[in-house]
Amino acid sequence: ANTIQSIIQNMREGLVFLDINSSILAINQSATELLNANHSSYIGKNILDLTRDPEIVESIRKALRGERQSNSLAARDKFINIFASPVVFAGNIIGSIVIIIDMTDKMLAEKMRREFSANVSHELKTPLTSILGFSEMIENGMAHKDDIKGFAGRIKKEVLRLIELIENIIKLSELDEKLPSEQFTTFDLLSLAKETITSLEHLSRRKNIQINLLGNSFDLIADRTMISELLSNLVENAIHYNKENGCVTIKLAQNPGNIEITVADTGIGIPGQHLPRVFERFYRVDPSRSKKSGGTGLGLSIAKHIVQYHGGDIKISSTVNEGTIICVKLFT
Repeated sequence: ANTIQSIIQNMREGLVFLDINSSILAINQSATELLNANHSSYIGKNILDLTRDPEIVESIRKALRGERQSNSLAARDKFINIFASPVVFAGNIIGSIVIIIDMTDKMLAEKMRREFSANVSHELKTPLTSILGFSEMIENGMAHKDDIKGFAGRIKKEVLRLIELIENIIKLSELDEKLPSEQFTTFDLLSLAKETITSLEHLSRRKNIQINLLGNSFDLIADRTMISELLSNLVENAIHYNKENGCVTIKLAQNPGNIEITVADTGIGIPGQHLPRVFERFYRVDPSRSKKSGGTGLGLSIAKHIVQYHGGDIKISSTVNEGTIICVKLFT
């Protein structure tokens, strides 16, 4: 009996046993938490003391009449499935058993997939519509000879944007599928950061952005290509959303138990209400400004996935009109 009680209490699923009068005979902690009930003893109490949700109460009533019940519902910040079945002994219904399953992660993942599909469709449609419009004008002779070169340039720009978008989507898909690699290489992080700065010089020159690199040379064991992508995304963002004649500071530090990468800029900053969502796919604080700067809305999402792939942590802080700081910790 003690073993059974221990198993019940350690179940992730909520479990409630009721008698024919809807009095609670047994209940585990998961059921209490999933129903957002107070942590107290419910043994001997009526189901209404545990929850007054009309769908749950009605499911139990029907189960006590011999009907198996299955319902999905939202309970505050959770999504749960409720299964209620009658308990029959010697041909008579003597009570019911209720199983509660937390579906929150599954529902949120499904919501993210739907939003991602909708966003991908929208992001692809916009440049394709532009390309179609310019090409039709050229095909139908509606474009003046002097304008054709400009139209061709616009088409090229939209095609390059499409290629970048598709490449980023592929990167995210690959990161979603990959398991942590056992074939990490050892490389010097300072040297990789210098390479990143060199590769982005053409962007920093346009806005006269000064890039400072602080830190000593030390080795990191990781996926070099991914860490290069991580640095590029963070520094490129810091340049895009910076002010003219601004500054980007990259700081590398080797601490006990972790390696820290910090990228700080003196840019436009991010309002506080947007910070919890900036790592979401396609999320843009200012969509019009992001598109003007060439952003796909996937850079920070890719950065987060790379950090998670390496078992690390990424955090962001920002002040409007003062700048943004992104801190990555890779645990060693």
